[in-house]
Amino acid sequence: MTPMAVFIRTLLKTSAIFIGTTVVFLHPPLDWTPARTVTAQKSPAESAIDALVLALHDSDRHVRRTAAASLARLAYPRSLPALMNALHDPDAVVRQHASRGVRNIHDVLTLAGPGPR
Repeated sequence: MTPMAVFIRTLLKTSAIFIGTTVVFLHPPLDWTPARTVTAQKSPAESAIDALVLALHDSDRHVRRTAAASLARLAYPRSLPALMNALHDPDAVVRQHASRGVRNIHDVLTLAGPGPR
């Protein structure tokens, strides 16, 4: 290969590398995205608990009874403040379910033992 052919071949390869690098820096690929902020979302169980807690404030006593009974069965510690408030409900059945729910949550927390909750 002549020196001129080696020079031209090297020039073309160097130019191709330079042009390729320039294109990448000036025009990033379309699928490239900057870092996004990660946000925590509620689990379906937490959303259900929130809906039941809201139902404890319903004007219909049957809805409140069902919500209190469901929260009592689930014994999810996050619902404890709402069940404590439901102990003052005008309906005796709601108060009874709320009392059972507080007892069930106490049992769950006692069985879990000491540690973070």
